[in-house]
Amino acid sequence: MLNTLFFWRDKAHPPEPLSDNRSPVPAGYFAPASVEELLGTPLRQQYLQTLWDYSSLPRNLYQQYYLTPLEQCVLLMQQFPVAEQGAYAYPGGMVDCFLKTLANAVKLSKSYMLPPGADPEDQATQGAAWSAVIVWATMFSVLDNLAHLHVEQENGQVWSPVAGVLDKPYRFRFVPETQPEKVYGHSAMLAFRLLPEEGLRWLIRWPDALKALSMFLAGYRAQSGVVGAIVLQAGEGSDKTPPVTPSALPEACPDSAFDDYATFLQQAPPPCEYVENIPDDLPSFMENVEGADLSSEPALCRFHPAGELFIDWLRQSIQQKKTIANEPDGHVYVIAGAVFLKTPSIFHRFMAEQREALRPLKIDNWRDVQRQFEKINLHRRQRGGANVYQCRNRESQKVYHGYLVPAKEIYGAATVPADTPLLEVSSLN
Repeated sequence: MLNTLFFWRDKAHPPEPLSDNRSPVPAGYFAPASVEELLGTPLRQQYLQTLWDYSSLPRNLYQQYYLTPLEQCVLLMQQFPVAEQGAYAYPGGMVDCFLKTLANAVKLSKSYMLPPGADPEDQATQGAAWSAVIVWATMFSVLDNLAHLHVEQENGQVWSPVAGVLDKPYRFRFVPETQPEKVYGHSAMLAFRLLPEEGLRWLIRWPDALKALSMFLAGYRAQSGVVGAIVLQAGEGSDKTPPVTPSALPEACPDSAFDDYATFLQQAPPPCEYVENIPDDLPSFMENVEGADLSSEPALCRFHPAGELFIDWLRQSIQQKKTIANEPDGHVYVIAGAVFLKTPSIFHRFMAEQREALRPLKIDNWRDVQRQFEKINLHRRQRGGANVYQCRNRESQKVYHGYLVPAKEIYGAATVPADTPLLEVSSLN
C-alpha cells in the first residue's frame, strides 16, 4: 500500500501561488509552471540578483551561460521538494535549495584565487572560466535530487527528466536511489544535455578547468579539487538557514489525499520568506559550518565536506582497484555483508593521497576527517551507541578497530567480495 502513495498533505508549506490562467488541474496533481512563475517570487529573485552581482560575465554571456541552463534546471524541478522531511520538505523546496546553494557557491568562489597555484596573470585570464565551472557544477549537483523521485503524469505515463520538461499535470512520490553511481550518472546525462554548447567551446581554451568540470559531472567529485570543495561547502551552507521553518510531516496519507491535496494547498497560508546573510569570507563560513548541528537536515542537501570527500575517494579507489578488500595487511575488509574500515590507517592513507583536495577545507588532521565521516551517518553503531567496532585477526590475534559500513554504500551495484576468513567482529566493552 505504502509504495503506491504519492505526495503528502502539507498544509504548513504550500507551493508558491501560480497564475489562474490555465486549464483546470485534476485534484491531487500539480500544474506544470512556467519559468516566470517559478522564479517570480521575491526570495528567488534575490538569489538571482546574487548570481548576477558576483558574475564576471557581460550581460549577453551571463544570459547564455548561466541563466539559460538555470532556467532549464528550474523547469525540471517544478514544485518538487528536496526530501520527505527536513528543511526543504515542502512544494518548491528543491528550487529554493537549488538557488540558495548556487548563491552560496558564487560568493564562496570569490574567496579563492582561481585556478589555485597559478600565476596572477593566469588567474586574471582564467578566473571567469573557473567561476563558470563552479556555477555549472553547483547547478547540476542539485539535480541529484531528481533521481529520488517517481513522477506520474495525468495520462498515467511515468516522467523522467531525461525526457524533457513536464507539460502535463503531475504527481509524485519519493523512491530513494541508494546507488551513488546511478545518481551521478542520472545528473551527468542531464548536465551534458543542458550545458550551453558555446560555453563548452569557450571552456576548451583552459584544459584544466574543463577537466575539473568533466570529472565532477562524471561522479569523480573528490578528484575535482577546489570545484568539488566549493560545491560541497555551498550545499552545506544552504541548509544552515532554510527559507521556511521546517515542520514535522504527518504519516503517509491514504489514497483519498490525491483528490483534495490541491484544496489544502490553496487554503494554507504561504510560507514566510527569509533571505539569509550568505557568508562573505571562507574562514568564517567554515567556522560556522563546523559548529553547526545538521543532523536533522535532509541528506540530499546536507554535506560535511571532508567526510563526503573521504567516501567518494574510498568508492573510487575500490572501483579502480587501487584498494583491494580482504588483503592481509590492508585497510578494508568485508565482514557479514558490511565493509570494515580499519582506523586510523584508512584515514592516514586518505590524507596522504588527497592533501590537495583538502587544502581548501583547511583540514590537515585525520581526526577532523574522521569526525566529519561520522556525521554522514553511513556507518553502523553498536547498541550502546559506540561508533567503532573491534575485530580480531584469527591467525595473528591482533586486534583492530574500525567502522562497519553497509557494503552497498561503498560498492553500489558492483559485486561485493566474499567475507574475509581472517577477521571476526566483537563488540567493544
